[in-house]
Amino acid sequence: MTTIEFSAPGSGKDPVTLSSEQLSKLAERGAGLGSRVSFTVYGSEFMALLRVVGLFQADPRTFDVLAAVRCMVCGDGLYMSAVNGVSAAAAHVDTIQVDGLGPFSISYEHVKQILSFFKPGKRKGKDKELFVLEVTVSDTELVIADVSKLFGGDKLTMALPPEAEVLERGEQSQSERAFAAFSTLAGGTAPDHPVALEDGVHFSPAEVARLGDAAALLNMELSLRMLGRRLVAPLGPWCIAYTAGTLRKDDGEQRPFIDEKSLQGWRARLEDLEKGVL
Repeated sequence: MTTIEFSAPGSGKDPVTLSSEQLSKLAERGAGLGSRVSFTVYGSEFMALLRVVGLFQADPRTFDVLAAVRCMVCGDGLYMSAVNGVSAAAAHVDTIQVDGLGPFSISYEHVKQILSFFKPGKRKGKDKELFVLEVTVSDTELVIADVSKLFGGDKLTMALPPEAEVLERGEQSQSERAFAAFSTLAGGTAPDHPVALEDGVHFSPAEVARLGDAAALLNMELSLRMLGRRLVAPLGPWCIAYTAGTLRKDDGEQRPFIDEKSLQGWRARLEDLEKGVL
């Protein structure tokens, strides 16, 4: 029997292992929601949050399975998520009209195409409520159309890989990957006693930078808090992101002692400089 592990980076919780039978039931849940989904959104909001969540995709050259934005159309709007193995983000976009509910994915390359095709500078109008996009997802293609005519009524059509071929290769379906991404985010943002930074939590500069870039794109200050060893950034009511740190005290490097020694040394030297000791 095939099993696959899902984990929430930085949650401190054991990975969840699902059997092939359980995965099949998960796929059936997604399939039961319908294979065709169509909805309209305000283009400015959709594009802005797609750009933010897209920051947290994995690089397809190193982790192709996580190189996508996973989406879920629900009764209260569109949810988007991305997980790269260390960091993750989710966003909510209000929908105007919806026909069908369920999950779908936007691949790394398709995210790039969408953001390039509907560049803000190309838009003829400035009122965000005038810019409306219709998104239609079927088994074979993803179509985004400018129903507001601010881009001349253009539409972008992107082919999707046949799901049957994906399943034949033994890979997860797009529905399974979407549910797994949101499961990871649920675990990553769950309440947890914060680990003190001085206990030796170390973060990747590139991953922390994603949090700052996300806040900058939303024109917001960056508010951070610790959940376990995860650095979490609530970005208003629209978005949340986090990155997981590494506890170096567990890997034998004794970094907390080295860092504390460095801090004490700098503190003493700066106090001397303040007093004019040359």
